[in-house]
Amino acid sequence: MLDVHLFEDISQVHLLTGEWIKDYNGKRPHEALEGITPERYEKEFSSKQACLEEQKKSSNQWSEKREGYRVKKVNHLSVRKK
Repeated sequence: MLDVHLFEDISQVHLLTGEWIKDYNGKRPHEALEGITPERYEKEFSSKQACLEEQKKSSNQWSEKREGYRVKKVNHLSVRKK
């Protein structure tokens, strides 16, 4: 791309190379990402991460409720023994 352009100044070079880098790194499918673009990968990864975090919160809440029940049950049994 750059070898076919005549640039007026260095700022124009910086502008065009910056645009090219964004396009090349962000919008072009990558083999390492199974042929999808980094932008799509990021969206899919973010949504999967959000789902996993929600599952973890839900699991932790369930464990806390279950543990709280056990504590109450144990305390109740210990009172009966006395």
